[in-house]
Amino acid sequence: MTERKSGTGRNILSLAGIILMLTIAFSSCKKDDEFIPGLKSASVTPANNGITDAVAALDLKWDGIAAVRYNIYFGEQSIPSLYKSGITTQTLNVPVTGGRTYYWQIGTINADGKETLSQVYTFKVKILLELDKFTGLFDCDEPKYAHYDVNMTKAGKDTLLIDNFWDLKWKLSYVFDEMGNVKIVPSTFSPDPSLKVSVSGTGTFDAEKNKFTVNYVVLQDASMGSPLAIEIDRNTHTYVKK
Repeated sequence: MTERKSGTGRNILSLAGIILMLTIAFSSCKKDDEFIPGLKSASVTPANNGITDAVAALDLKWDGIAAVRYNIYFGEQSIPSLYKSGITTQTLNVPVTGGRTYYWQIGTINADGKETLSQVYTFKVKILLELDKFTGLFDCDEPKYAHYDVNMTKAGKDTLLIDNFWDLKWKLSYVFDEMGNVKIVPSTFSPDPSLKVSVSGTGTFDAEKNKFTVNYVVLQDASMGSPLAIEIDRNTHTYVKK
């Protein structure tokens, strides 16, 4: 009986030792997690995968990430390079340009000097849409064809009207958005009574250079002789203000 009690006691002590070791290990891991961004609920501004208003600079902010110092990685590359090191606040002002996508990452430095990186956050910046920059006379560069003049007028807060698409004096509308994209408003033309063609396309614009490029497609519409639309041209127009 005595031996049984002794054995039971040893089992209890062994179990207690295991519980103590697990408790210490868990507590240790929990303490380390305080310095690992992403394992805690961090709040960042601008919001990850968000879109900000058109500005020249903005504040990167983060909350819920404990550290002695921070290194901030920032730029237009998906793996951003070091932008500012050793800061002690949880905010940093950075310059930005409309229409571009930015990536940033927080490096936390603990009391031992160890750095741990957060996930990579990203955001886009809107463009201040000023279509007046795109009105007037433009050179149209159509590869494998020619350069020719196109006049552009403002048809709405986000829409331009050109007067010489395909160098055939066709009027065509382009819609611009705050992310630097351009879209042709799909249109149909009849060069002669026996032919109908439709035009569509998308592209991008550069507000700083007063320039935009559109990849377009011209299709011959379906008819009795041809039940399917036939692609008759696919090319690029680059418009540069003269």
